[in-house]
Amino acid sequence: MEGQLHQGTEEKKGREETNEFPEKRRGCPLLLGAELDRQVQVYTTTLRKNGAVVNTAIVMACAEGIVHNKDSNLLSSNGGYISLTKDWGKSLLRRMGLVKRKASTKSKVNFEELKEQYLLDIKACVEMDEVPDELIINWDQTGIQYLHGQWRKKGGNSWD
Repeated sequence: MEGQLHQGTEEKKGREETNEFPEKRRGCPLLLGAELDRQVQVYTTTLRKNGAVVNTAIVMACAEGIVHNKDSNLLSSNGGYISLTKDWGKSLLRRMGLVKRKASTKSKVNFEELKEQYLLDIKACVEMDEVPDELIINWDQTGIQYLHGQWRKKGGNSWD
């Protein structure tokens, strides 16, 4: 028995000691693979830093473009295995730490200045392109319901 113990310690001496395990990603494997997923995240972050709106449709379009640029045959539309869905887009945004932002009533934008600039831009376009008054139409959106940042049931009642 003593010989067996001695033999085991000699084997341990020949091995390298490990103080920690290598880090390994947990969960399901990434649909795009690590490199393409990273490229989509970098591109999305760059868009966000430049003030662009980032949502699931934008993320899906960016990913499709990046995958198409690498190898278009990877996309399901071309017979590949990558099918970019809305759920995948939400998952990517969640992994990036982004959340759906609800509309707020506080705004840092001065509406009157914005409105004045908008009207000046329209007036300049009308004058530059010589648009006759008969072709200028004022359309009011008052009757249209638009709820930004809220989920709604089909009947119009908000979900709690």
